[in-house]
This record gives sequence, structure tokens and C-alpha cells, in this order.
Amino acid sequence: MSYWVEVTPEAQEEIDRYVLYLINEQQAPETALRMLHRIEAEIASLVTFPHAGFRPPEDGHRDYLIRCRLVDHSLVLYHVDDDAKKVFVIGFRHGARLPHPEQLPKDPPG
Repeated sequence: MSYWVEVTPEAQEEIDRYVLYLINEQQAPETALRMLHRIEAEIASLVTFPHAGFRPPEDGHRDYLIRCRLVDHSLVLYHVDDDAKKVFVIGFRHGARLPHPEQLPKDPPG
């Protein structure tokens, strides 16, 4: 059964910030576009495989289960609501950055 995927505004902002960093700071617009396509493809795959991710360090800091998917060296953070058949993308960060669970929603989305 398929799930519905929703990207929170905060997660989208983090993705956009990373893509702009690649374009402006790294002077790598082609890399930014490829990375954006990879991120979008990984998020789209959550429709059919929402439980395929692993539990990131952020998971232990909230009262709901957080999963993530690896895209190159970055993490797409998400929560699966099985009752509603929805996946909420709640964060994004480069794997070299320290986790900041305080930036994630305190309560499960939805």
C-alpha cells in the first residue's frame, strides 16, 4: 500500500539552504542540481518504502520514531504515521553536521 509524503516547510528550507550552499559557496551548480534530484528521488521512494530507513541519532530525543535515508553524505529525516498512511519529512542535514534534535518538531507531525 502506498503512503502519502509531506515535506514540512522546515525540512524544505534546510534542503533549499543546502542546494544554495552548493551553488553559491561551492560554485557547483551542476552538483547542486544532481543532489537536488537525488534528494527528491529519495523522498519520492518513501511512498512505497517508508520503513526502509534507519534510526538516526536524533531518534532518541523525541517521543516519536524518527527514521532517515542517506543521500550521498546527507540525511533525510522523517516520521512514518502508519495509521494515516503518511510520511512526514521533518529534517535534512549533511552527515558531517552534528545532530540538532531541538530543531525537529517536539510532537509527531500530522
